[in-house]
Amino acid sequence: MEPIVNPAPGFGQRRPFLAIALTTLALLVLLAAAGTAVFVATGGQNQGWHTQLLPVALVFPPVALWVALRLARADLRALLSLRSLAPFAGPGALLLAVPLLALLVQALEVAPRLDVGSARLLSCIALAVLVGFVEEGLYRGVFMHWLAPRGLRTAIWVSTAVFALTHAANAFGAQSLGATVLQIAFAAVFGYVAASLRVATGALLPLMVWHALFDILGFLGTREDNLLLAVNCVMLAGFGAWMAVQRHRRAPRTHTPRAHTSCAHSPRTDRSPSSA
Repeated sequence: MEPIVNPAPGFGQRRPFLAIALTTLALLVLLAAAGTAVFVATGGQNQGWHTQLLPVALVFPPVALWVALRLARADLRALLSLRSLAPFAGPGALLLAVPLLALLVQALEVAPRLDVGSARLLSCIALAVLVGFVEEGLYRGVFMHWLAPRGLRTAIWVSTAVFALTHAANAFGAQSLGATVLQIAFAAVFGYVAASLRVATGALLPLMVWHALFDILGFLGTREDNLLLAVNCVMLAGFGAWMAVQRHRRAPRTHTPRAHTSCAHSPRTDRSPSSA
């Protein structure tokens, strides 16, 4: 089999910070425009959960196509390969213990309705899968790939910060300022853990599924519990800190020159799946 030849660095890798800023700005402008159109079309009336999520449903499909085309590139397609799930086999499955526990806390926090109609259930699942694919593919896929030449730490922190700050746009909608602040805090710890798992395993598929399950619970939720949200934030923050320590301990043994560092694959020479 002939080796895969990575394409020449594009604008995103040559100017990652500018590319990320422009991409994020374009996404926010599209969401704002869609939100304005929905507001005008409904006469400013809150029509329920489907109206609040309609801007996302309108904007994310074309964004998903763009993300899919980016992930189909030779230097990124391995992220969605089933082979990328290998680090989670055997002892590596322990990496999923805390993320799965966080899902349980999310279920307790939002108290999903069990008597929801089939139409709403299918709509929520479809939208959650769409959001999980777009946000993980964009922030943990494309953005981290662009930032890889600047170092793994930069890739993790910048992608996390952009992911968290993007959620501040919810303050311009019907969401309260307090709820938005909590959402930004949770997005920060969620994004950091997702980025750390991305670096440790070189896989995006589990992150997309994890993200989608979180959103399904949120879309179907009937209440919120700030105490449980705080518990989830602390738990994920602790897990993220543990992963950072493990990454720091491993770094001297697996040093890679900055110019050749890539987030597309795990940087380990020790292939033990349990190391994070």
